[in-house]
Amino acid sequence: MGEFVLTIGLLLVVTFGYMFVQPRALLGLADRVLTTRWVFLAALVRLMIGAALIASAPAVKFPEMVIGIGWLLALSGLILVAIPPTALCRFSDWLPSWPRLLLRAFTLIGLGLGGFLLFASLT
Repeated sequence: MGEFVLTIGLLLVVTFGYMFVQPRALLGLADRVLTTRWVFLAALVRLMIGAALIASAPAVKFPEMVIGIGWLLALSGLILVAIPPTALCRFSDWLPSWPRLLLRAFTLIGLGLGGFLLFASLT
């Protein structure tokens, strides 16, 4: 089960590393997902990965932290479904006005979470 945490950590590091280098890729992804029905698939994926992280937590070094990250992911999936589509579209329209530095700051959060999951699964 620790391999799952390792895989998710690696996926987060690679994805957010690319988005750190190309912050406008984050905007394109957010626009495509938040303004279409793909938002439901994104919510389901978050919920499933969160549940899998919770189930895999005993196999890693810091299980309480991995459980917390799993609960945050699961909760974010549920919240994403509860937000009205008009609010998601407004957010998607507002996101391009953010400075690149702020977009990069948000990608650092994803890089940090992915790095922590890598560390927790490898130690």
